[in-house]
Amino acid sequence: MNELVSNATNFRTMADQIDRNAASTFGGAAVIVAPGGLVPPIELHMLNSDDPALFLSTVLTRIQTILKDLEDRARVQGGFGR
Repeated sequence: MNELVSNATNFRTMADQIDRNAASTFGGAAVIVAPGGLVPPIELHMLNSDDPALFLSTVLTRIQTILKDLEDRARVQGGFGR
C-alpha cells in the first residue's frame, strides 16, 4: 500500500469513529499526519464535551510532546535541536 493510501486510512477510520458515536455529544476530532513518517499520526476524537479550549489544548499538548521527542532525538544524534 502506498503512503497516500495509508494516510487516507487514518481519516477514514476517524470518520467511522465519529459515525459510530453519533449519539454522543461531539467534542471534536482531529487527524494530523506529518510528512516523512518519522512521527506517528495524531488521532483525537473527544466525546461528551462542548469545551473548545479543552479540545484544542489537548491537540496542542500532543503536538508539543511530539516536537519535544523530535528535539531530543536530534540532540542525541548530534544534530540541530530547536
